[in-house]
Amino acid sequence: MLLDCLRARVSPVEDYTTDVAVIHARLLAHVRRAGKPRGAHDLIIAATAAATARTLVTFDGKAAFDDLPGVHALYVNPAAG
Repeated sequence: MLLDCLRARVSPVEDYTTDVAVIHARLLAHVRRAGKPRGAHDLIIAATAAATARTLVTFDGKAAFDDLPGVHALYVNPAAG
């Protein structure tokens, strides 16, 4: 039921805009300073969510998106239904 709700509300693919690029650079600098590297794609996804004022919804609890400044994440447990 939760997955059906999420699918109905999924946004279209977003462009990699200047706003996303600026936030992406800030997030990259943040994780490098913190000594906690992240995958390039994770940072692009996080930057896109932050730039478009969206909540990042993920199954990956290990990604720790909430540790990134300006990023709001919702962790979904697929086993919970």
